Amino acid sequence: MKNGKRILAILAVLVLLGMYLLTLFAAIFARAAAPGLFFGSVALTVFLPILLYVILRMTDSFLESQKGQMSFREMKRYQKRLQKGENPKELAKEIEERYQVRKEKQAEEKQAEEKQVEE
Repeated sequence: MKNGKRILAILAVLVLLGMYLLTLFAAIFARAAAPGLFFGSVALTVFLPILLYVILRMTDSFLESQKGQMSFREMKRYQKRLQKGENPKELAKEIEERYQVRKEKQAEEKQAEEKQVEE
């Protein structure tokens, strides 16, 4: 995720620099579009970082909510098994067991991370 954030930040800087250069050249060569480009640059300077911040926050919260949950592919597999006539109670028990295993695994990973931070 850090690489994704870094790439988005670099792209934002490149977009802003490109817009500034375009505005500068339009103003130097006295183009009729210079005032509009200037206001566009000001707007992008304010709104692009805000937009990127919102996108990154939403992505982070979405990824956090997905931890420990069943994937779409797993849901489809269970749905097919139900359609084939397997016992729903047995499937529910299997899903619960898998969920518990994931929770335990996440707890172990979190403890390992905390130990690394302490060291």
